Amino acid sequence: MAIEGTVKVPRFNYVIWHSTSAEGEKHGPRFKDQKEIQQCIKEIASRWCAYLEDFVQGTGKLFEMPEFPWDKSEQVIVSTLAGAISRSFKDSLVIEELSVSKPSNPRLKKKTDHGRCDLWASIPELKVGNQQFSFYVEAKKAITAKTPLNAGTYLKTDRGIGRIFRDYLKSVTGNSGKIRTLSPYRNLENRKKLNHFVVGMLVMPLKLAVPNSEDEFPLGEIFEMLKDNFDGRVKLKGVSEGESAIRARRLKRHPTVALIVFPTNRNTGMIATFTVLAATRGLLERQSA
Repeated sequence: MAIEGTVKVPRFNYVIWHSTSAEGEKHGPRFKDQKEIQQCIKEIASRWCAYLEDFVQGTGKLFEMPEFPWDKSEQVIVSTLAGAISRSFKDSLVIEELSVSKPSNPRLKKKTDHGRCDLWASIPELKVGNQQFSFYVEAKKAITAKTPLNAGTYLKTDRGIGRIFRDYLKSVTGNSGKIRTLSPYRNLENRKKLNHFVVGMLVMPLKLAVPNSEDEFPLGEIFEMLKDNFDGRVKLKGVSEGESAIRARRLKRHPTVALIVFPTNRNTGMIATFTVLAATRGLLERQSA
């Protein structure tokens, strides 16, 4: 498609992937209605992709050079997600950089620390069970673009999936080292009655392994890479009383959805993963932390 005869911006090619449900397995899901959770996130991811496509087309028209939000900062990419939710779901409520209180380091005398959550949204149009879909997002972004060959390696490093859980671990227990699935935001003032999820979002800009290649995009390899990382066990490095600790997590018990925007010879794409980390007690499969 040509824009004012000056720049050509390709339409997006994208797919949405989701992890395998842990229902029926020995270690079952941590959250109720896992498939409904994934369906809600997939709907949001689809609307977000449409918004991103409009953003790229619009900036190409305005500036004669399209801008790709995943090539910019973490805050920029989160702002497009907020914009997509607001535009797509007319009854939704969305806010970025929400001030929140979090458990303090147990070695300190104060009980809580104050911080910020990247995004909070509540969408009445989407339901899990009989409740509207509400969630907090903790977002992280890779600094450099990955290829289909090294994206899986990156996910296994401390900068990948481990980074999401490590950052979440600080929110839950103030560096006590124990990973909990009971939301750290459940006791926020004036929000105690709101059932919600906590979602870890990881964005990786994606580039072709061989520039100007005419080979077909290796979507099958991307799917296998995601399955290997999000359907299996992952070792997570945490911090406990100043000492590093290694913990394992069965990620299949944490529903994950991934939006994959294909890169081209001219432009990067991205892989954005959404993993449910925690929820309020009423949304947990087992009524415990």
